[in-house]
Amino acid sequence: MKNFDLDGISIEEKLKLVDRLWESILIDEEKVSSPHWHKDVLAERKKLIDEGFAEFVSVDELSAE
Repeated sequence: MKNFDLDGISIEEKLKLVDRLWESILIDEEKVSSPHWHKDVLAERKKLIDEGFAEFVSVDELSAE
């Protein structure tokens, strides 16, 4: 793996790099396993939704806060 001078690149270039990293991870998605605790968190969130205790907001609403 090459070393990159991240201080020497712009924010825009860093964001593009992050996008490319995510794309490369998604290609091998089946090779990536979620931690066991993710299942527990998702189950708890589903329970809150089912019981009517969850509140959903859009990204725009969240950004405005």
